[in-house]
Amino acid sequence: MALVEPPCVLVVAGSDSSGGAGMARDIETIATLGGKTCLAVTAITVQTHHSVRQVLTLDADLVAAQIRAALEANSVSAVKIGMLGTQAIVAAVASVLRNHPQLPVILDPVLVSSSGGLLLPGDALDCLKQDLLPLCHLITPNLPELAVFSGALRPAEDDEEAIVQAGLFLSGETPY
Repeated sequence: MALVEPPCVLVVAGSDSSGGAGMARDIETIATLGGKTCLAVTAITVQTHHSVRQVLTLDADLVAAQIRAALEANSVSAVKIGMLGTQAIVAAVASVLRNHPQLPVILDPVLVSSSGGLLLPGDALDCLKQDLLPLCHLITPNLPELAVFSGALRPAEDDEEAIVQAGLFLSGETPY
């Protein structure tokens, strides 16, 4: 009887020194669901549960090389993307994933930390919308991120507003 390997998810994300988000949470979640992970680190953060104190993004070529190596070393079943941090990293991730269209890609568009710190500048957001979103099979924005994607001035305050914002985002009829 052959042993069946658990599904492997490639996590492309930043670290969170508080353990409250980022790849630490992704690894825990995937392990709880019976999967294993391989990693591509995009950024190292210094943060608590209340503030982001420092962010060091890695070189985009290094991030792309990590992704290529992880895909070569593992039978990856899906890709989960979190914090990217810069336009160059967004473009590098999209470039590598274009060569693997069979992989389901889940994007958690980390734009702002829960404590309010900016984690993705405007030029990177444009690149994310143009280059990475078309490669994604599932996008999981929180309410503030959905507001950004839909062009709303503020996050939805109820289910009805969230549905309207999601409709604008999905239709592409947003002012981006």
